[in-house]
Amino acid sequence: MNLPKGCIHFNSELEKPGGTPSWGQELGQVQPDYLIKKEGASEIINGMLYNMVEINNDFVYGPGGSKFIKEMLAVFNKVVIKVYDGEDKKLYHYSCSLPLILLIGKETTPSHNGRRVLKLNPKFRYQHFNNTDFYNEVNGLIGNVYPWFSRAIEYDVNNEGKLFLTFIKAPIPATKYPSAEVRGEIWERLCIDYDAIYSTQEQLPNVPKEQKLETSSLATKDFIVDFKNYSFKKGYEFN
Repeated sequence: MNLPKGCIHFNSELEKPGGTPSWGQELGQVQPDYLIKKEGASEIINGMLYNMVEINNDFVYGPGGSKFIKEMLAVFNKVVIKVYDGEDKKLYHYSCSLPLILLIGKETTPSHNGRRVLKLNPKFRYQHFNNTDFYNEVNGLIGNVYPWFSRAIEYDVNNEGKLFLTFIKAPIPATKYPSAEVRGEIWERLCIDYDAIYSTQEQLPNVPKEQKLETSSLATKDFIVDFKNYSFKKGYEFN
């Protein structure tokens, strides 16, 4: 599932305020029911079902939580990031040692009441894990002086159940980006380069033999998800 450039980004300061990450992707946009029609959403929901945990006092949303009804929470312990380097045009793969917490929430704001959003907020905390530590690890793997931003999220449904996040690493600008518009134009050119070389429908990455994965070909269909009828993993424990 593709993610917008503004969903997740780091080291990308502007000369003026604004342009902060949204930390989310809307899964449906058409009123009145906001059916989940985002391409690739079914794959991510499938992964969340297999990694679902109970929404209770172990979970802390952080700022902005009052805008959503929290419907599905998942903690992914197997996360691989794919990083496209905009300078050398190569795609690199890194296994993360820390988990990522994902949430599907239903908006309660008057303008988008009922719309479901996949959230990846850095302030999410579950038990002793938090997304801030995860993003700090990713930032270190990519290089914490380089701007980088989100491109896609995928789930391996066939074998090891890994979550894949694709990020694009931008060259270091001489100064801060003058505006969000200019930054967006620069990043869009990198996205075009990436798409020309590595399709978003590419196979999952070639990793060492003992970790090799199969390619997912799960098709996305229009559907409504009744989250309340799913059960969570009771007694879920983390190492």
